[in-house]
Amino acid sequence: MSRKLLICFLLFTALCIGCRPQVTQISGTVTVDGKPAENLKVLFQAVSDTTHVPSPAYGVTDKEGKYQLVLAGDRKNGVIPGEYAVFINWEDPNPAADDITNHSAPYHIPPIALRGELRYTVKVGKPQAADFHLVN
Repeated sequence: MSRKLLICFLLFTALCIGCRPQVTQISGTVTVDGKPAENLKVLFQAVSDTTHVPSPAYGVTDKEGKYQLVLAGDRKNGVIPGEYAVFINWEDPNPAADDITNHSAPYHIPPIALRGELRYTVKVGKPQAADFHLVN
């Protein structure tokens, strides 16, 4: 009896592992007018006409303009394959809790990036580089 229970458990576990969505590692560089842009939030929001919409993914650029995406919620590195609208916006790295003034970005980010009109298709498989070279 315990052998049958063990086999059922192993089959169930294998099925559950196979049901988890695969993720693809996405990293890249963002430049504005040819220069690396720091503290830009890169957000991948799924463009889907189905009832199941993959979780969004986000990353923040470093001094060299490099970022790596993580899934929102569980912070797992990568993105679920599919088509995404890409939003890029400056994020104040040191917001003051009591400061209600609107700090302006040190970069002029084109409206196409702010409105999510950029598109990127994440494929299943090897890590991918999603570079965005914004020009004003």
